[in-house]
Amino acid sequence: MSDKEFQQTKLGHSIQESLYNENNDSDAARLRRGHISYSLFALVAKFGVLEQQARCFGTDVEIHNAEIHMIMAIHDDEGIHVGGLADKLHITKGSVSELLRKLERKGLIHKDTDPLKLSRINVFLTEKGKIAHEHHLLYHEQLNEMLDQAMRHHSPEQVEFLAHFLDDVRSGLDSMDC
Repeated sequence: MSDKEFQQTKLGHSIQESLYNENNDSDAARLRRGHISYSLFALVAKFGVLEQQARCFGTDVEIHNAEIHMIMAIHDDEGIHVGGLADKLHITKGSVSELLRKLERKGLIHKDTDPLKLSRINVFLTEKGKIAHEHHLLYHEQLNEMLDQAMRHHSPEQVEFLAHFLDDVRSGLDSMDC
């Protein structure tokens, strides 16, 4: 999401929220009836913003979402080559090469020639890359803990309902034409 798109989304949410909180006209009443929809859209937007933010993940460099997921893939298969990463991540070899160049410049990975196939380059995490991987896992643990905290105040039946509700919403979105 670009800064312009983020600002437009933020503005849209601000307008919706002010209508939701302050007006008693028919438009505001419709928004109140749509509170669950609004809350879901706001939640998705906040997670979208979180996903777009670069983080350091315990290192001295900013790491973007695509980069940390490349680090995760390398961690899961140390010594993987460009073609293997492309297949694993369902992206082009060119995209893999570009991300690897960025990660190498940041000191997060290093490349070595494959001793069995000299035309192939294998990719490994540096110590800094391993730190980023560990901090990324901690970040997800923090998100999971935040969700656990929110659910602690609800019965198992309510949590189960919410899980089914979210699955139904996701299935509905999957079936929509975009």
